[in-house]
Amino acid sequence: MKNLLKLFKKPQSSAGYTLVELLIAASATLVVIGAAGFGLVSTMQAIITGKTQVERRNEVNRGLDFISDEVRLAKEINTDPSTAFNEAKADGKLTFNPPLDAEPVLALNIPGVGDEVLYYVSSPATSNRWIGPKVIYRFGPPLDSNGQYTNKDNPSAWRAEPLIDRVDDNSISLLSCTDGKIEAKGFAACVNINEKMAQLYMNGKFNPDPDDIEVYKATTNVFARAGSNPGSETPPSLPSKPPCSVVEGKLDCGDDSDDDPGGDTKLTVQVLKSDYSCNLSGLKWAVKTEIEITKVNKDGPLPDKPNVITIESGDDPKEITISAKPDPVPTDPNVIWDEVKLRSVPELPGGVTSCDNEANIIEHALDSSPKTTNQTAALEAGDDLGKVSIQGVPIADLTGFEPQDNPQKSVVDSLQDQGYIENKTTKLSDKLSDNQQIILFEIGKKETSYSGFDAQDNIVLVTTESL
Repeated sequence: MKNLLKLFKKPQSSAGYTLVELLIAASATLVVIGAAGFGLVSTMQAIITGKTQVERRNEVNRGLDFISDEVRLAKEINTDPSTAFNEAKADGKLTFNPPLDAEPVLALNIPGVGDEVLYYVSSPATSNRWIGPKVIYRFGPPLDSNGQYTNKDNPSAWRAEPLIDRVDDNSISLLSCTDGKIEAKGFAACVNINEKMAQLYMNGKFNPDPDDIEVYKATTNVFARAGSNPGSETPPSLPSKPPCSVVEGKLDCGDDSDDDPGGDTKLTVQVLKSDYSCNLSGLKWAVKTEIEITKVNKDGPLPDKPNVITIESGDDPKEITISAKPDPVPTDPNVIWDEVKLRSVPELPGGVTSCDNEANIIEHALDSSPKTTNQTAALEAGDDLGKVSIQGVPIADLTGFEPQDNPQKSVVDSLQDQGYIENKTTKLSDKLSDNQQIILFEIGKKETSYSGFDAQDNIVLVTTESL
């Protein structure tokens, strides 16, 4: 009984937490909240930094695009912009006092504009809102809301306007440039010796802090085209240069005796005839011609998406400007040109679900495909279709496909109807010039033994003109 009473009288332990336990729990909670807060702040800072970098890249790219567009309007890109800048200053043509650290990079001779348009780099004035450390300025005729020049003949009304802020203050070194090398802080140009092509370089800072060395580097290749100046009433005369010729079925736009192999080239692509039938029923297929333009350098295609231009049946000839492949191919990776491929694409007519023809998409590269492939042929001035063969069969021996209702002519007869074959021969006439070639496409069949193999499913004329 005594033992039982002792049990009831024994003090019970407290059900709450001790002070030490509470302190430990509070400390642990603070550590967790602090870690979560630090992670949240870090995440927000990363998002803000990423957004800022994207905006900065866009700003630099837009600025470079603006400069490139104006370069395209020029007839010449001065290889000595410092002299042009100093001469304008000495002649009193500058309507401002250039900063002592001004570094001219571009001087553009634009037809219809009263003086050279100048781009230079300098530090921002301490009294304005530009951040720096460097700013790219433009001195030239103002542009209205429609992108047209105003006061283009009155340089006294021009102003030096800031174009791109937060430009890096470290000089860009152009070690690979062998022509007109123009180096400045954050902005540079490598101008071809003929003053028609320039590689532009620009470094924009993500953070104006001088201790932050991270920059965004942008570059582009641009050509002075001098034919689309929005303020020019009369188109300028283009420099005289022989047109691109065709050698063994390939475009040859380079000139070993010229200091400027390659260069801007105008291609005119015209569909002479498109005649493709689905099996012996004679049902016509539509054929469209695609022009694919891919930018490449010595190492191959650049990551840019190819530009594709389409010619539908009955369309007018398409004129496009490309940078032709230099000859010889340069070792400088900054030299970029365009590869051009022509594709014949058959389109299924309405209601047709099958066809005994393969209906292939056939491709021909203007500067790299051989003179004849299994389903194409590139004809040039002086060719004799009795001697040019596809898969060992002379083109003159290929007969036209003969469906039940609408038999087709042979390729020789088709070209003769258009004046490209001399009468009663198989030789191309003088109508085809040295700067032209005719591309024959066979879409449906892969072997010449089939009666439908006639090499005239699509006939395309390509005319070149060097600019």
